Amino acid sequence: MRPDRPTLERQLPRLFLVLLLALLVLTAWQWRHGPPLSAGLLDLLPRGSGDARLEQAERRMQEPLNRELLLLIGHPQRQQAIDLARQLGRDWQASGRFAQVQWRLEADLAAVRQQLHASRLALLPSADRRLLVEQPDAFIQQRAAELFDSFAGHGLLPAAQDWLGLGLRAQQAIAAQGPVQADLGSGVLLLEADGMSWALLRARSHADAFDLQAPPAIAAELQRVRAALQQQGAQLLASSGVLYAAAGQAGPAARSACSAAPRCSAPCCSCCWPIVEPRHCSACCRWPWPCSPAVPPACWCTARSMR
Repeated sequence: MRPDRPTLERQLPRLFLVLLLALLVLTAWQWRHGPPLSAGLLDLLPRGSGDARLEQAERRMQEPLNRELLLLIGHPQRQQAIDLARQLGRDWQASGRFAQVQWRLEADLAAVRQQLHASRLALLPSADRRLLVEQPDAFIQQRAAELFDSFAGHGLLPAAQDWLGLGLRAQQAIAAQGPVQADLGSGVLLLEADGMSWALLRARSHADAFDLQAPPAIAAELQRVRAALQQQGAQLLASSGVLYAAAGQAGPAARSACSAAPRCSAPCCSCCWPIVEPRHCSACCRWPWPCSPAVPPACWCTARSMR
């Protein structure tokens, strides 16, 4: 009869199960408010007690970087660039891949007028401000000539709310600062550069750049759209934090796939090696030949002679 094992050895499986259960309970308690890990580098910064508004401001600043996607669709013909941007925007909006897709200017004119009326002095160019302070008579004469000139530009603010023309001058200064202009017929924002017309399209993704599935899917969609536009003689430029995240995920994923085969094959070989017993034929072989214990000793030379 076999002797009984010691008491401690018999209790080891139960002790292992108890420790495993305690580990599972501890893990569930740590994940009660979500995963305890974070991929944000800003979490490494020290935080104080009054950082609630700072965190809210950081989230607002990071949201466009982590979710928004800016595209420029270029074509030598202006109308063709507008049509391609409009068609891509409608396709993405109908597909539901993105939370928001915007390819034309949709401004609230009432809110824009109110904001322009409230900050027209702050937006006034320095040259016009200097002319108003140093030579008010010349400034009034220029404004009177603009009021009687029917071909002069009209601003968003009516003349009753902008007698001195400060809002009109501020509006003209803002429009002249950037190269992006709005097409009045379609509302698409256009940029003229290098003999091509570039249409602007903006999209907002459902997930942010730290998601594991959304960045690669968006990058693959952009590759498909770029190939389709190149067939029509157009070009595509894209910029987004989601694309940087997709590029960052592609490198580690490729390296992990390359190193997965050696990591998986090494344990299998180490487990199968004790089953195989190395034997050799002392007559003609110097190196041992692995063979199964159930098979008689053989060598490669014997197998070759049997062919």
